[in-house]
Amino acid sequence: MLIMTTIFILLSIMYPILDYFWMKKINNDKERLNKKKMYVQIIFIQWVTVGIIALYWLMTHRDFQDLGFITHLEAIKDFLSFLVGFLFVLIINFIIIMNVKSIKEKLYQQLEVIEFMLPEDFKERMLFVLVALTAGFCEEVMFRGFMFYYLKELPFHIPLFMIAIITSIIFGTAHLYQGWKNVIGTGLMGFSFACLYIYFGTIWAPIIVHTIIDLRAAILPSKIKVKEAKQI
Repeated sequence: MLIMTTIFILLSIMYPILDYFWMKKINNDKERLNKKKMYVQIIFIQWVTVGIIALYWLMTHRDFQDLGFITHLEAIKDFLSFLVGFLFVLIINFIIIMNVKSIKEKLYQQLEVIEFMLPEDFKERMLFVLVALTAGFCEEVMFRGFMFYYLKELPFHIPLFMIAIITSIIFGTAHLYQGWKNVIGTGLMGFSFACLYIYFGTIWAPIIVHTIIDLRAAILPSKIKVKEAKQI
């Protein structure tokens, strides 16, 4: 339990702090920013973190189902139905955003905080796809799979709903570099991922939805287009 507590503290406290100062440093030195290198570093850090969790699971002979890797046929059918509806709403939402000027301008204002992270050319966009796949998988294992298991294993009982709230707050603070408004937005998104995890009973549900949401950045307007739109 001591090792799991250490991992939990690192994820909930050290990870957000280090990520905040790292991203702040990158944002303050945009002229020398190498996005491809940054993307590779993000991918590396997240997979190493999940690798540590997986290694601990193997060494302690724990079942990976405890991390949410459960496959129920009925759950899959229900989730696929949900996914079709989710994708439909997401596509309609994207079409509206790209064609309604007032909504588009609001999107650009939100993007301004993280525009230094957005891919611009084709190669960056392709590499960002790997970032989205990594974040979708690794962050769900860290903030949903592992944290849910850890909090449920504590000697005192924490209701599942409270676990969802706690992990969502931690998930939101892990994006502190995006500003407090986005911390709240990301926290609410994390809560929706937690609800998916609870409802469908498998970590694959939030992994897939999380990945799809992150993949949007690969097709969002580049920094140049964002600046052009702000001048209109």
